[in-house]
Amino acid sequence: MPIVDPFGAHVVARLLDFFGVPTPWFRRLWCPGALLSLKEVIEASHAARAGILSEETFGSVVRSATALTGPDPGVGSNEAKRALQQALSSKKIVPDGLDYETVRLGAEATETNYFQNWSTSLTQAGHPGPERTARSIASHLLDTGFSPNHLHRWCTFQARNSQGANSLAELVTRAHTLATTPPKEFNVITPFEGIPQSKSGPPRNWMSANDVVVWLKSKGINPSGLIQNGALLFRLLARDPWAAIQSAVDTVDQLSSRVSLGTDGTLKPIGIAWVEWVEGTQNITKPFRFQRDSRRVEVHKLRREDKLYVVEPTSIVDAALEMVGALNSGPRSTAIGTGWAAIEALLSGPGDQDVLAGQRLAGIVACSFARAELTELSFKVQQSGHALAATLEQCESNRDRALIIANAIGTGVALNLGNPSDVAAVERMRTLLANPHAAIRDIHSHISAALVRMYKNRNLVLHWGKTDAVGLQSSLRCVAPLVGAGIDRIAHAWFVRKIRPMELAARARYALETVGSPTGPHVVDLLSQGTKTAATPPATPDQ
Repeated sequence: MPIVDPFGAHVVARLLDFFGVPTPWFRRLWCPGALLSLKEVIEASHAARAGILSEETFGSVVRSATALTGPDPGVGSNEAKRALQQALSSKKIVPDGLDYETVRLGAEATETNYFQNWSTSLTQAGHPGPERTARSIASHLLDTGFSPNHLHRWCTFQARNSQGANSLAELVTRAHTLATTPPKEFNVITPFEGIPQSKSGPPRNWMSANDVVVWLKSKGINPSGLIQNGALLFRLLARDPWAAIQSAVDTVDQLSSRVSLGTDGTLKPIGIAWVEWVEGTQNITKPFRFQRDSRRVEVHKLRREDKLYVVEPTSIVDAALEMVGALNSGPRSTAIGTGWAAIEALLSGPGDQDVLAGQRLAGIVACSFARAELTELSFKVQQSGHALAATLEQCESNRDRALIIANAIGTGVALNLGNPSDVAAVERMRTLLANPHAAIRDIHSHISAALVRMYKNRNLVLHWGKTDAVGLQSSLRCVAPLVGAGIDRIAHAWFVRKIRPMELAARARYALETVGSPTGPHVVDLLSQGTKTAATPPATPDQ
């Protein structure tokens, strides 16, 4: 039967948020799992010895792993975590050293027993709260290589189907089975408009145009209307068909680079591919769009302020927007390098350490969190027909809408929302409004860690050629929506109010220090000028 107990329902709601492709940035997953954080320490120790990572950057990797593994029951017993924490607290995590080997052994044990440890923890008192539980489960599954599409379908079935899990502990047990099942073999048939010949002729995995037609007909697929000049057949291991497509896209990107450098031609996929695999005793063949999944870098202000097609003298913000486009859908190595370059161009000053730009962007994003979530809730409340609907409809700005919902939550007004994701969001907002200084500082800490991790992976790619870094894919998934949110705020400030990015970062720093104080800004006004407490709407709405 469906999982209906309050704790389990809260965790499931957040899992579906984390696995949902359209989930907005303020409800997404920002951190890696405990296991991946340990693997990143191991990799970073080699990079530090090679001089690729500075002592401070390596220290940030270790601090992140310490913070993630310490409270995570999946890492093991208190004794196991104590041994791991002692090794992580050492300043001598060098390849093949004692502390290095301890971290490696801890990672191996975590990989083997992670969900079994969590399942045991959920049957005992004192386990983590629903937010940390959901983050831990989701990040571990995503880091294992499953696509968000597959996990969203899996979780929906487990939580809401009569044949699914009967409790959260059982869902976690089934997650263990899912995570420890070896990857499957997939065939991905990728047709092209054309493919330049190599010196020895077509690749060994090439299918002629006629072969493609014959293959499609053998699978019961009508090829009429399909324009193609042959295909590449990729046989690869993946966790699910969506992950298989993304793996094939990565491979075609690599081949495209070689073709463009070695010939005057290009590889031109037609935009659709077929994936074939075995499910139980059934052979399945399905079509998929052949393109890289969007990483959800969204700068909505460009449309809202009618700046999509405006051509004007290039500013630093325009230059950053041009660069950050690669973060959304470019190959991983290009995305991490160009994306960080956009941040650095906007928020680095003379003599600054490179990583400071990311920490400044984290401040801007953290100061945007409360208003973004409260605005989202305001539309859900209005759609529900709540008594506040008429008041919300009359609001002239999102800032006013957010303030109404903040006041309602702060005074205990029941919002009567039915969607579990919205109910969980209300609980987070209630905690934030009760102690805004601590809550927003904590949000800033999490976002800053994500951006410092991006900087670390950028260095591994650009200075070590590590295009297959263990945390690169995870880092891009986590950080891209956050970068989009920050640049959205920067674009608004610049195009609407002519506020420079560094001035906006200064406002964020001031707000982070003063929010929650008697004369500090309200949580809906953290990036607004001055320290207005939001008793009345501003004369000129800024959102």
